[in-house]
Amino acid sequence: MEKTLEGKVALVTGSSRRIGAAIATSLAKHGAKLVINYVSSASAAESVEENIRSLGVEAITIKADVSKPKEIAAMFQKAKEVTDEEIDKVLGVNVKAQFVMAQQAYKHPEDEGRLILISSISAVWGVPRHALYSASKAAVQGMVKCLAWDFGNRGITVNCIAPGGVKTDMYAEAAAKYLKGGDKMSIEEVDGKIS
Repeated sequence: MEKTLEGKVALVTGSSRRIGAAIATSLAKHGAKLVINYVSSASAAESVEENIRSLGVEAITIKADVSKPKEIAAMFQKAKEVTDEEIDKVLGVNVKAQFVMAQQAYKHPEDEGRLILISSISAVWGVPRHALYSASKAAVQGMVKCLAWDFGNRGITVNCIAPGGVKTDMYAEAAAKYLKGGDKMSIEEVDGKIS
């Protein structure tokens, strides 16, 4: 099935059952991320969410009575929020993990080495709807500037590379959503920058 809705978000009201669930599932099959709305049956909504996630599509479930304007407004607010879990995951992978790696590398007595961390061009080039990712990569650049001083007295250089679009699964997903044309750097080209 063609992913004609990839990069789009669909909010389907009453999508925990019957017609609404069928519509939500159909939209997911076409690549749309889903906001599943329900009023009373959390378990049915969670079942629809699980089914949609099994298709490889992002989905969230939000309770709201759409006959009440305040609940509609609250539903839209929840749908656009970044969760604490997402923040922890992105910062954990992109910042904390690299900091801990550097911390462990510093404990080893090998001088005159090289430490290279990975940032991203998005740290300095704003990308729509990627504030969290971009901030995490900017944090790596700030960290590298400090680590260069800390490691420097041992003759160890610390740098980061900030690749643009590298042909990976993540790149393909982002490129499909945000880029029109643009260079695609291969894994081999990135490797050439490191070695």
